[in-house]
Amino acid sequence: MDHFIYNRMLQAAKLCRRLARGLIPVRLLCLFTCILISLPFCFTNTVQTLADDHTVYTTQVDYTVIPASLTFTDPFEGGPKWTDASKLIAHAGGSIHGTFGTNTIEAVELNYMSGHRVFELDFNLTSDNVLAAVHDWGVPNIARTWREFSAVRIYGRYTPSSFDDFIRFLSTRRDTYLVTDTKSFELSDEQITRQFEVMYSVTERVDPSTRERIVIQVYNQDMYHLINKIYKYPNIIYTLYATPDSEAEVLRFVEAEKIPVIAMPPERANQQFLDKLLALNIRVYLHTLNDLDDVRQWQRKGVWGVYTDTLRPDDFSF
Repeated sequence: MDHFIYNRMLQAAKLCRRLARGLIPVRLLCLFTCILISLPFCFTNTVQTLADDHTVYTTQVDYTVIPASLTFTDPFEGGPKWTDASKLIAHAGGSIHGTFGTNTIEAVELNYMSGHRVFELDFNLTSDNVLAAVHDWGVPNIARTWREFSAVRIYGRYTPSSFDDFIRFLSTRRDTYLVTDTKSFELSDEQITRQFEVMYSVTERVDPSTRERIVIQVYNQDMYHLINKIYKYPNIIYTLYATPDSEAEVLRFVEAEKIPVIAMPPERANQQFLDKLLALNIRVYLHTLNDLDDVRQWQRKGVWGVYTDTLRPDDFSF
């Protein structure tokens, strides 16, 4: 079954359950009945959007006309704004000159120019408590000082970057979002607390409003509750590659905490699990995919978006 139709059927079923439980006023029931009887019509219209470069793009769209006074919105339905900004998340800032995983400001700037608006970046604390953009410290995995880390070019070419650099970038690019990968599943509670205290301190100093566009990846339920004691970020992804939770535990957790986005590797995204997440209006991202045909296949199964190194927003239309 087409997942668009499937989702509409699920939403209709949820509405019917609420009607049955008396959670929707009788007058709205009447209005809803009128909608069904009148069979709102679908037609094609032209929509013009103004891009950042002031070019006007014209798109043909099909939609159903329903009077605004008759619309119904569930606070947990739909997705957070950042998921509508782009269904692609540029992994480690996205590739630059054929190189993956740099976590550098140059990669973010280049991929911003190519249309990306959501960037995932890895962060680890240096030994002197600077939040450095680095996947790990190599072998042995011992943190360096910021001076040591920043003295060596990434792949001999790119600028070692810090959380500060990306917050300044967000401050001047108001259409941009930052997804954090702090590797916190490997850390003690004390280390996680220190990471997020530094993060809060940097945003407080540079631009507190950027916190609204930081998307925190959490790796387990304990981490979620721990960081909420420091600051309750409005945008959360529950990422499953390191969680001990079963599918049932994941479903209970995201429903209870109203976490609207999940990320996982493809091997965990079986169709039954995806369908249960879709029934809760959870938007699912997979990581990390660089093949266009693979992405399209996953979309047909209900996946919302993907982390990618090489795909660009103009490679295809979601």
